[in-house]
Amino acid sequence: MHLYNSNRTISLLCMTAALFISLSLVADTAAAGTHAPLSDIPALLDRSTGRDNSEFQRVRMRYAELNQRLLNNGNDVDAYIETARIFMSEARITGEHPHYYPAALQLLNVALELAPMKYEALVSLGSVQMSLHRFRAAHATARLAIGSAPDRATAYGILCDASLELGDYTAAVQACDQMVRLRPDLRSYARISYLREIHGDMPGAVEAMQMAVKAGIPGSEERAWVQTTLGNLHLKTGNATAAQQAFYRAALERDQYPFALAGLARVQAMLGNTAQAFDLLETAAEMAPEFSFLQLRADLLRAAGENARADALLAEIESMLAEDEAAGHVMNREFALMYTDHGIKLDEAAARASKELAKRPDNIDAQHTAAIVALHTGRPAEARELIRKAMRLGSADPAMTAHAGLIEAALGNRDQARKLLESAVSANPFLPVLLKREVFNTLNALS
Repeated sequence: MHLYNSNRTISLLCMTAALFISLSLVADTAAAGTHAPLSDIPALLDRSTGRDNSEFQRVRMRYAELNQRLLNNGNDVDAYIETARIFMSEARITGEHPHYYPAALQLLNVALELAPMKYEALVSLGSVQMSLHRFRAAHATARLAIGSAPDRATAYGILCDASLELGDYTAAVQACDQMVRLRPDLRSYARISYLREIHGDMPGAVEAMQMAVKAGIPGSEERAWVQTTLGNLHLKTGNATAAQQAFYRAALERDQYPFALAGLARVQAMLGNTAQAFDLLETAAEMAPEFSFLQLRADLLRAAGENARADALLAEIESMLAEDEAAGHVMNREFALMYTDHGIKLDEAAARASKELAKRPDNIDAQHTAAIVALHTGRPAEARELIRKAMRLGSADPAMTAHAGLIEAALGNRDQARKLLESAVSANPFLPVLLKREVFNTLNALS
């Protein structure tokens, strides 16, 4: 769990070569050096129509000031870092990851060459590494940052996130506790929420995310993100009304926030209002090139039997993910889930799920993904072993419970399958559309 639009869910990328350069620079503890002025500072891209507001005008003015500073002085470490952070923020806001993350890394490389243990550069690098799903690198970077400034909170948040993704949940809790002690704010409350969620405390997760929302600045991207995440938590508990309210607030506070629009689309889809869902997703996709917006449209089309249109969208998504992957972003889980959900390229789905699990064998998301793929590739016994590992923390996620039920059905354990599937539907009658179809088809077969 992290506030680097990743989740999940969100495609980010960087150049592999640039990443290796960053790691070598972080390890360098030599004295600060000098650097010639950059001849070509990466550009600030225009935002999409409808998003070029007063906030972006301020961003452009600050970027121009920093640009001039860097052109005048190639040793201005703070200007490199602040410009990189502008790029990181714009990546989250606009979805232009192919441009902004390599650009941020380029500037952070220079900053760390000049000042190898500069805290602000290290935590910025760790943030980018988390977004790129380079979790072990982010873990190492967070440790370096903590070593340079043990009484500052941000690095503990990155360490928490990296530990979560690597499956070291005890270390994640410890890092989060330290972060909250140092700075109880939006970022720390959001992490508390996720830790409670994966341990099965959904009311506590909602409470902590509400605290995160209250701690945020109205209209900011971070507050819109946690408000949207609060809506997603409500959806997981089947509370469509509360979810819709949370998404509306995010979309109103931050005009047409695309992830909130996608959340509203999910609510409309779950309520059977497919046309409204498509309209919202189209608007969201115009605001940010986020593959998950297209994937939900493909899911809805598949569920409606419009296979040709669904396949066309999947081809577009494949192209987006392949572009990200070619540039250095780890996308195994996204590919594996997409292929499995739509029943295509299952051999590749299995290979990618296996590769993801090998990278982080103790992570519950990687285990859950591998279980889903094993189920749909004729390996239910292996799937059961994996789903049990994924549920070991006590997760109350109805989707995970549903998959456990589908696995038991595949193994011929009818009573246990029915119990789990009915529990999942009872906890959340608004399961994702393709999973919901599979659950009800299986329940009907068990009747």
